[in-house]
Amino acid sequence: MPSGDGRRPPRSRQFGPEHQLGRSMAPSAVNDSARAMAARLAEWRDDISGTITTGGTGTAYTVASNQVFDSLAHMNGAMIAFVPHTTNGATVTLNVDGLGAKPLRHGPSLELQSGVLIAGTPYVAAYNNSDAAFYLQGGLANPYGIPLGSMMPYIGSSAPNTAFALPFGQAISRTAYATLFSLVGTTFGVGDGSTTFNIPTCAAGRSSASITWVAAQRAGSLSQEEIRTELHWAERAARRITRSLLLKCRRILIRPR
Repeated sequence: MPSGDGRRPPRSRQFGPEHQLGRSMAPSAVNDSARAMAARLAEWRDDISGTITTGGTGTAYTVASNQVFDSLAHMNGAMIAFVPHTTNGATVTLNVDGLGAKPLRHGPSLELQSGVLIAGTPYVAAYNNSDAAFYLQGGLANPYGIPLGSMMPYIGSSAPNTAFALPFGQAISRTAYATLFSLVGTTFGVGDGSTTFNIPTCAAGRSSASITWVAAQRAGSLSQEEIRTELHWAERAARRITRSLLLKCRRILIRPR
């Protein structure tokens, strides 16, 4: 029987006697058993259809499944398709059926960065009980899931969301972009010296290989002659391999958080 909120009471994912068709089953019981099996399949179908909208916050999502899992052990290996009600912040958890908030990650110890889960977009996560974590399926193929500090060609005139920036050498907050600051420090400029730091300058239509020049100069790790030689061959390779792409992509995006 359904519970007060319209959902069935919690139960395990295992098929019980009511879901089995025995050889000596009375004809009168066949219909009920078949209906029970169909109902369980429908619950599974609805859980992977991408129609469940999350609750909670952008860093602590909650989900009510159709299967209504009764334990984390019974949820092991299960996939849940959900639609975030809001775009995620950094480091995310997912709580299914009130069983407890568990990390939602790309892979083991690989946390989601902010802006990976876009509001209104369906995603699928699978629960691994041994790791006590949900793993986002296909997440690393998502362009919003590129590593922090990565750059990619882009033809738009503005960044797609706050997870990206058009790098023109501008100074950005050391607090708001603390993770990137811990990664690159003042390699591309000290900003105001206390509260901001600079990100790289990427000229329109240039490949990201040019960043090597700025970084190496500031770090003092290579002589100017070595830098010129490396940059020369890097630029030649970039022009030869991606000539048509660079003609079309007038800007480069950087992921600062």
